Amino acid sequence: MEEIALDAGGAPVTVSVEIPQDPGPGPAKATITVVDGETREAARDVVLLVGMSHGGRHVFSDEFAAPRGTLEIVLDGADPGAPLAIDGAREGGAWQGGGDPVRVSGSALGTPGLHTVHVELASSSSPAFRAGEGERQPAGRADLSIVEAAEWPAGGAPFHTRSYFDAIDGLSYDPEAGTVEFRMPFDWSADAVSHVPVVHVEVQFPKDFAEYVSPSYEGSVNGVGLFRSSVIMDDYTYEDKRTVHFVLLNDHLRHLGTQMAGRDAGQQPPDGMLFELSASDESQFPLTAYTAGEEFSVDLTWEPPEVEPGEETTFVFTIRDGRTGEPLRRSSYEFVILQGGQEVHRARGEATVGGSFERYTFGEGQEGPAAVRLEDIRGTGAAAEFGLVVVPEFGAAAAAVLAAAVAAAAVAGRRAPSGGRITG
Repeated sequence: MEEIALDAGGAPVTVSVEIPQDPGPGPAKATITVVDGETREAARDVVLLVGMSHGGRHVFSDEFAAPRGTLEIVLDGADPGAPLAIDGAREGGAWQGGGDPVRVSGSALGTPGLHTVHVELASSSSPAFRAGEGERQPAGRADLSIVEAAEWPAGGAPFHTRSYFDAIDGLSYDPEAGTVEFRMPFDWSADAVSHVPVVHVEVQFPKDFAEYVSPSYEGSVNGVGLFRSSVIMDDYTYEDKRTVHFVLLNDHLRHLGTQMAGRDAGQQPPDGMLFELSASDESQFPLTAYTAGEEFSVDLTWEPPEVEPGEETTFVFTIRDGRTGEPLRRSSYEFVILQGGQEVHRARGEATVGGSFERYTFGEGQEGPAAVRLEDIRGTGAAAEFGLVVVPEFGAAAAAVLAAAVAAAAVAGRRAPSGGRITG
């Protein structure tokens, strides 16, 4: 949600714009709310000038009424080739929802990539706006991303991408270097970056593409290395494909901008993002798993990294908001260990600060594949699952590789109760 504080004649007015980053199937909905700074209540009889642009091109702009301070606009681009149309009653020069959201439709709204919604406060009967003598107050912007899916037959294997931010412009694969590169538009200006909560892009390739399947991957953007938490391997969503996620939160984007500015002192910010994904032979903790709807993510490590029967293993995990990556305080959970599809251990707990740990000692005869699952996270029924191998004669690196294989194999035979996503 974007929130903009305005000064209307010395009195504060707050305008918030909320649009789902990934609206899923069906049209997206923008919710715009105006709060009167004097009464701290919803502003009355508000008229907003709302517009949208895409790729630097104007899509629509018009006035919309929000009698009770809240405006809902359905943005429907499902009909290819359809001209722009606004569905609603028009009174006094502004579109009225009449109790239902106003619908703006047209094929331009369904074009993949980044769409920017611009909002101005045109008029209101609230005291705060009257104090500003009725002048238009610029209210800023919010971004809506239409998911783009594409296929790139590179290196003899079909690579697929899904971008939840903007359209990807070309992908190449270098088999000798073991790297994938692709470009995406991005505005590195400080004002533009401040409006971007997250950039999420996926790269997919077949699990049997042996030359690129690796224990882990490293990523960079414009030559600047990414945090490990920004590159997430996923063997669970698809039975036959591995997915690697780039997840760049706003603080990561600011960090990248600072690093590029320090490296290229005096130069203009680069045009867009050049992503590079490199296969790595190093096993990396933490492993990360998402729940079915990606409302939660879980980071997991264990110590010692080589899990052996008769030696106590400490499992350390952090429960995070799946969208922002922020640790979630006071998160209840059930910690479960399974072998051969049977439960061998269960414990209930609460991650007071978002992170916690559980201990378990595998016994003799418990060598082989195992699964660690966090169930009923925060009482929602959501679950995330990880694979590991209890094999004394294997080293930690081999065990981590086998754990990924176990996770992938488990997909073919069953799914976690929540449909959770296994990575690592």
